[in-house]
Amino acid sequence: MPRPPCISIPFKKTAELDWVRPLRQYIARTYQEDPDAYASDCQLLQRMRQDMRGANADETGRDLIFRYYSHLESLEPRFRINEQGVKVSFLWSDAFTNESTQQHSLAFEKAGVLFNLAVAFGMHGARLFSDSSSEMELTTVHMAGIYFQVAADRFHYLNENFLHAPSLDLQQET
Repeated sequence: MPRPPCISIPFKKTAELDWVRPLRQYIARTYQEDPDAYASDCQLLQRMRQDMRGANADETGRDLIFRYYSHLESLEPRFRINEQGVKVSFLWSDAFTNESTQQHSLAFEKAGVLFNLAVAFGMHGARLFSDSSSEMELTTVHMAGIYFQVAADRFHYLNENFLHAPSLDLQQET
């Protein structure tokens, strides 16, 4: 018996941005160090963001999104990413209305990335649930349930920790 389809939340879209130049300027200005010594690290962060932007809702895509999010977490205590520090313009489109919002806040970038991580888990769970065959049904449905729980946990975290959402998809009511 075929399973009913699951409704998936669409990914948020984000524009390209340049991490390299603002990071290099901040390193030179704030730490008085040669930014060339950190060129490969800056390029790696840039590449991770590009990979995250093109990620799909499969295991590789989830890993790419999570990897970038983890690096953002490690940046936070070391760099002030805002209008006075590392000034990067993060532009994200609402997943439901496609309206764009731009901010210089790392919290805004992390919220967009975490939203997409939750979407990736949810989409993968929906695919497993809908495509499960009778011989592997119990294991597949169990894994789909785990992915749904992880997605719900990420959305709950956003709901509890991102209180002043600038877009509809990040607001508590949504």
